Amino acid sequence: MEDSVISSKKQCYAIIRGQLAIICFLFPRCVGFYAINQQNMKAIYYLIAIFWLLSIITLRAQCPPPGFPDPGNTCQQAPILCENLDGYCSTINNNNTSQNFPGCPGWTLNNDEWFAFYAGSTTITIEVTPSNCNTTPQGNTGLQGGIYNGCGGPAMDLQCSCTDDPFILTSNNFVVGQIYWMVMDGCGGSVCDYTIDVLVGSTVGQPPANPGTVTGPVTVCQGVNSGYSLPAVVGATTYTWTQTPPLGTFTDPNGNTVALTWNTPGTTQLCVTTSNACYSNPTPSCIDIEVVPTPTATLSGSGILCA
Repeated sequence: MEDSVISSKKQCYAIIRGQLAIICFLFPRCVGFYAINQQNMKAIYYLIAIFWLLSIITLRAQCPPPGFPDPGNTCQQAPILCENLDGYCSTINNNNTSQNFPGCPGWTLNNDEWFAFYAGSTTITIEVTPSNCNTTPQGNTGLQGGIYNGCGGPAMDLQCSCTDDPFILTSNNFVVGQIYWMVMDGCGGSVCDYTIDVLVGSTVGQPPANPGTVTGPVTVCQGVNSGYSLPAVVGATTYTWTQTPPLGTFTDPNGNTVALTWNTPGTTQLCVTTSNACYSNPTPSCIDIEVVPTPTATLSGSGILCA
């Protein structure tokens, strides 16, 4: 590629003022105007290095991190952080209504905020680090927090008392693939920054494993009800059953088991796919089923019928 010609010093000044001095390296005549020697080039390299360092620091200082949502003001409004809870950070707001702190008798949620996360392991240990907490007129400062198995569900672990120090929330009863809800609250309305670190286990969302073999009768009579199942799939919280063509009616779809009443004779394929609140696995597990029609023969004559 031929060097572009920059014919005036005014153009070169404009480039530098726009923080594009590095472009001058590509244009010898522009470089000639400024007699950029080795020392000048080193200075520019230093400036570029400082610029990138400041950019990285700014990026890391963003809370919540880029691409992550703000927490919700209620459990029902909590966003699900499917990517990873590790490194998440935010600032407690101050716009909620006081309510009881579930699982912490005598304690109150004043300016709570909620988010949900994916359990990637049965044991998860989370460290919450408060910082920059203000002190309310009543003398309250610090954070409280907890993890729950569903909105209104049982607590996995709680930090009921107020603290300015890092605290741990942990449990070894998580179910892989399920979503759990986490609350952060400023004590008595205290406003704090906080950072989440996952010390043990995983909160990285992933699709369920491939489903196993579906079992059940492969030859059935029209009008009867039959059941089918497959082993529980790791990471799956939803099982979607389909039949092609639809020859029966689902009467009891219940996770990894299902029951059907067969209405129409023919051959169908019963399949199941799995998913969780974060990801789905499109790989199906299927079984072919023949539906035999109800006999229509009539008996005539006299005598004794032996069955």
